[in-house]
Amino acid sequence: KITFNFGIAHGVFDKNDFYNEAPLLHEKFLYINIKKNNYQLGIGFVHEAIWAGSTLRLGNQPSTLKDFIKVFFSEDGKKMESDPHANALGNHLGISEFFFQNHKNNQILKLYYQHFFEDTSGLRFRNGIDGLWGAELKNYIPDSTILLEYLDTTHCCVDPPYVNDIYYTHYQYDSGWSYKNYTLGNPFINRLEHEMIKVFHLGISGTILSNYHYKVKVSRRINTNDSF
Repeated sequence: KITFNFGIAHGVFDKNDFYNEAPLLHEKFLYINIKKNNYQLGIGFVHEAIWAGSTLRLGNQPSTLKDFIKVFFSEDGKKMESDPHANALGNHLGISEFFFQNHKNNQILKLYYQHFFEDTSGLRFRNGIDGLWGAELKNYIPDSTILLEYLDTTHCCVDPPYVNDIYYTHYQYDSGWSYKNYTLGNPFINRLEHEMIKVFHLGISGTILSNYHYKVKVSRRINTNDSF
């Protein structure tokens, strides 16, 4: 059995100290799931983009229907003389997701990988294995869920010509994916630090004696200049 899940939405950001006119938000997702017996395979794509509006530093940004089509397909805009390569029109980010799930009685095992992309370099998988790797186990311990995750962002800006492609930042939209200087997205990535990081995360939740619920989370964030 094959199923599809698709959605699209549009919005408007708040004006702030960087914008004369609030930019627009475009987002969409597509997931394809294949189910057979107790197994499920899936692939998904989530795309977010900031576009249009007017910035204090650069003025009005492209906002025509033709520009929206470029944003929709993450096509390149005009190449600036000082840039080593053309960048996608607008400020893009998202994930390409791959997952496997197995049901056995009341036990569920899910393995997944969410590959990060930011503009064209990530779409072309030029940022290596950057992303979120995870394993979720339900009821392998009765009435409990165990989550193991590994986050890696150390390949985002190491290979030319994409050496300055840092997550959650953008040359045109200065505040990037943030609200009041707080990052919108993964809490371990701080757009103000510009650090490449690795994160190990363990979470356990469950029920004891039918009436008591518990949840425990432990994370270890490592900057590239740290020792483990």
